Amino acid sequence: MPKVKNELKKQLILESAIKIISQKGYFRSTISNIAKEANVADGTIYTYFKNKEDLLIKSFEYVLDNILNEIFAKVINENDVFEKIRIIIKGHLEFMDKNPDLANFLQIQLRQSKKDIRIRIKNIMRKYYSIIGNILKQGIEEGLIRKDVNFRVIGHMIFGTVDEIVTSWVLAENGCKLSKKEEDIFKLVKSAIIAQ
Repeated sequence: MPKVKNELKKQLILESAIKIISQKGYFRSTISNIAKEANVADGTIYTYFKNKEDLLIKSFEYVLDNILNEIFAKVINENDVFEKIRIIIKGHLEFMDKNPDLANFLQIQLRQSKKDIRIRIKNIMRKYYSIIGNILKQGIEEGLIRKDVNFRVIGHMIFGTVDEIVTSWVLAENGCKLSKKEEDIFKLVKSAIIAQ
């Protein structure tokens, strides 16, 4: 039972960190702000995280795991390569639509961080690229996706397109539903990667 309680407390701290960092920015957020939001003592945060930088990285990993778990649950049951790509695009956009604080955290706050933080974030992103890469390899093997471009470049193109749309949405303060852009993004991606 204590392990479950500890995990719940850790999750609460992560969610509080995301909220505070989204509102105040990474550099203006303090451990005290985050502890207050989580309704825990400052020292409790150090039970779970080394420092504010570690908390930022773990928060990012927590968000990415949530996105990927949601997407992967849908991708795993699909056989069609292009439908899998559509699911990734749609899942990413829908997740951000439902979680504007998380979108702000991912698109704005993480990018203002120090270089060593960005390097650690890049390593965590490998999970996302791995899912896209496996789908693209399947598509190449099936003759559906072009082979004349490295699949890693295609994976970065897919992620980069979705990522830029989400960043523009966050900067525009969540004007319209992101999910409305899904079909246009999918059409562009498909036309760029489909085997001729």
